[in-house]
Amino acid sequence: CHSSILSQNCTRKKKLSISEKKMAAIIQGICKFNKYGHCKYGKFCNYQHVNSKCELERCDSRTCSSRHPKDCINILQGKSCKFGCVCSFEHPATDMKTAEGIELETKIKLLENEVKSQDVEIKFLKRKLSEIEQERILQCDGAFSRSDTDVSSEILEILESEIE
Repeated sequence: CHSSILSQNCTRKKKLSISEKKMAAIIQGICKFNKYGHCKYGKFCNYQHVNSKCELERCDSRTCSSRHPKDCINILQGKSCKFGCVCSFEHPATDMKTAEGIELETKIKLLENEVKSQDVEIKFLKRKLSEIEQERILQCDGAFSRSDTDVSSEILEILESEIE
C-alpha cells in the first residue's frame, strides 16, 4: 500500500471490512451500545439487548454475543458512580466500595487488631507462667536440699509466730 492508488484501495478495503463487521452485528441484531456499555433507548431499542456478561478471560468481543462492558469512567477516575450496582458499565471489584463492603472491611480490621493484642497478651502470660514455674522449681529444689531438721525448725518458727 505504498502508492496513492493502492493506499486508496487499502483504505476502501478497511472500510469494507469495518462495514462488514457492522453488518454482521446488525444481522445478529445485537445492540452495540448495550454490548459495550449503555444504550439510551433501553427497552425501546430496535436491536436486541443481551444482559449476560461474557465470562471468558480472552474473548473476541466482536464475534461474541455476550456483553463486554467497558470500565466505568467514574470508577477509573477514582470517583464514585451515581448509578452504583445498576450502572451499565463495568465496576472493577477492587475499586467498588459499597456500604456493606466498607463495613465488612472495618470489622475485619478491628478483629485483626484484637487478635494481635490477644497474641501479645498470650505471649506475656506464657512468659509470666514460665517465670512462676521456674520459681516453684527452685523452691522445691531448695526444700529438698535442706535437711529435715532445718525444715522442721522452720515449721516450728512459723507456727510460733502465728500463735503469738
